[in-house]
Amino acid sequence: MRADPDGVRIEISPPVSSPPLARRLVAAGSLLAAGTLVAAVRLSAEWHQVAAGRETIPTGALAALSAAVLLGSPAALFGLIALFFAEETLEVRRDAIVREISIFGRGERRSFPRSAQTRLLWTTRPVAPWWTWTFRRLALVTGKRRLGVGATLGNEEKTALAALLARLIE
Repeated sequence: MRADPDGVRIEISPPVSSPPLARRLVAAGSLLAAGTLVAAVRLSAEWHQVAAGRETIPTGALAALSAAVLLGSPAALFGLIALFFAEETLEVRRDAIVREISIFGRGERRSFPRSAQTRLLWTTRPVAPWWTWTFRRLALVTGKRRLGVGATLGNEEKTALAALLARLIE
């Protein structure tokens, strides 16, 4: 956290720089890889049954399951890797709250106008840009606009961020 004349800048380092978060992501990636291998072996056995003329699962369902494993697992793994290296910066200014996210060298900057209605919200519903990742999500809300913040943080760190942001936006 750094105070400027314009406001306060909060930098959230990527999980790769925090050993506890890095361990959690490595564990999640390992479970994903192990589950993919188990599913691939099981699906392979089912395809061999179909080839031998002993269909135990309808071919359409087997094809759908195979596509889910072949397409969903790499997408989920890519998402975990993206979270592993995601950097987030929040700037709380007098007139706006600015959130910058940088993943793989690409950055996104979103400005959120600050008003008397700006508040923090804990939710279990998905909030852009982090559609998955945690069960408790923190969002800044003004009217109907929501801005997810601190998604790469663990629950304790996210609670501390919420307390800090609550003081800053009052």
